[in-house]
Amino acid sequence: MLNRKWFWCALACALMTAFVSAQIILPPVVTLRDIADMPRQAKGKTIQFHDNTTLFIPDGFQVPKSKEITLTIHFHGADWFVIEEHARRGAKNPLLVFSGFEGSSKYKAPFEDGTLFAKLIKMAEDYFGAHVNEIEISSFSAGYGAVREILKSPAYVRLIKTVVLADSCYASFAVKGGGADRKPLPEHMEPFIDFANLALKGDKKMVMTFSHVPTQDYASTSDTARALVEGVGGNLLPVRKNTILASHFSLRFPLLLRYDNGGLHVWGYGGRDVKAHMAQARSIADFFAALDKPVPNEAVPPLFTSDIEEPTTGPQPLNVLPKRVVPGKRFVLTSKQQLFIPDFFKPEVTTQTHVVVFFHGAAWCSEQNFYEAHKNAVLVSISEDRMVDYAKWGEHFIPMLQHVQETLAENGITTKPISVCVASFSGGYRAVLEILKQPEHVSLISDIVLADSLYPPRLEEGKGGLDPEPMAFFLQYAQRAADGKIKFLFSHLYPPEPEYRDNKTNLAAEFLMEKLGLAKISAAGYTSRGSQIMYRASRGGLLILGYAGMTSQDHFEHFYALSDLLSLTSLPSAL
Repeated sequence: MLNRKWFWCALACALMTAFVSAQIILPPVVTLRDIADMPRQAKGKTIQFHDNTTLFIPDGFQVPKSKEITLTIHFHGADWFVIEEHARRGAKNPLLVFSGFEGSSKYKAPFEDGTLFAKLIKMAEDYFGAHVNEIEISSFSAGYGAVREILKSPAYVRLIKTVVLADSCYASFAVKGGGADRKPLPEHMEPFIDFANLALKGDKKMVMTFSHVPTQDYASTSDTARALVEGVGGNLLPVRKNTILASHFSLRFPLLLRYDNGGLHVWGYGGRDVKAHMAQARSIADFFAALDKPVPNEAVPPLFTSDIEEPTTGPQPLNVLPKRVVPGKRFVLTSKQQLFIPDFFKPEVTTQTHVVVFFHGAAWCSEQNFYEAHKNAVLVSISEDRMVDYAKWGEHFIPMLQHVQETLAENGITTKPISVCVASFSGGYRAVLEILKQPEHVSLISDIVLADSLYPPRLEEGKGGLDPEPMAFFLQYAQRAADGKIKFLFSHLYPPEPEYRDNKTNLAAEFLMEKLGLAKISAAGYTSRGSQIMYRASRGGLLILGYAGMTSQDHFEHFYALSDLLSLTSLPSAL
């Protein structure tokens, strides 16, 4: 009996561990990104094979010694934009774009005899002098006509590891007029369902997204999505508002339906017009990034629906970072200050003692993030009870650093001079502001890290914008970073829909970018906690990142993913 109890206890623990440590594919936010004035970020070589076939080779790509390469092939869309999405995704492999036709039948016809796809692959192989051993396929809108023909070939399917259909699967009706159930013609769905079954088993990856744009004479993308999920024995499930960021109430095209099983992901977004359709074309990089960068299961939070403004002691997050005590020595400096020396700290390998001074947040959480960043430095965690107390840190800064030096010396750790990375979350920015105001601190500060932590006062009502006086001190250091003298890393809440972007940290980011002439570069991907990265702006040692979100939970995610920013600082990495 005892052994049986032990067995079930051990099994339960194992299952709980597996659940907590599992990684999941998180559907991204879909928005109609403005691409008219979008800065181009793709760098590489473009080769026109034929009128409808373009090869893009990203800068830095080299054929490996194995002579085997991955080729991404996309169907339908302006070449330049498909290339930009490839770059936004962060893909480093070659891309082949087949486009320029109108209507699915025009994409279908060239591939019906089964030889053109092989010829496209051969073109790439001949150019690189290499063997294409893996293929990723994506399509938008009418491009599915080519994809369906390609998936009919078992030989091609063996090569293809990933298929992404962005609002890109239509079909004839099974019966004239569609009938009451609007079922697609089975033979039109069969190649997609066969590949979906392979993905469901984990042998392949497949993302099928759809809008709710209605069609009259043929099956829509929502009709075919339902048929595909039913074809693998599943059901599309409704997504409640605010359960993940992609379903947030503020979004114009929220996630409404989903089916996720193995490597198969079917996501249905709102919207019944051409803008809903085009928004999915502008999210292809995000669909790929979701597959490329799964997030920890425990990082997917339920959401609040309240906007973030000046931080207060208001709503706390529903989904906190799992707590653990990281190894190292701790010294209490005061009731509000704790010094942490991680077990990997080696003072003998540097000429300075690098100190991260972090304001506002639980010490265990800042220590955990600091430990994950794995920098050869020590950490001081400071959290005042009242926001007004952070205003005193202009005068407290040097005495605190002296106390740190004395503590390190008294305990035989190090007597080397100090260099400082000043970091904060949320309202901790006020301490950072007071520190930056003092000219004598300039030579001490090597890095500044602001995790959704820049809330200067607004101008009087009717004048718009932020008070430039406190922003001037942050601008001074941001300029130093842009000139390559220090590092300045700033993440902030960036609501996906433009009409909600009046939050102070976004306005502060806009202020810095305008003054320094920085351009936003659209990004794809996620933080270590699963927040979707919407854009980046950088120059020299200055980096500004916009994380999708507008809720209290989203705000706290900047703290929980602080290690992402700390890992980018100039502090030396631990051995």
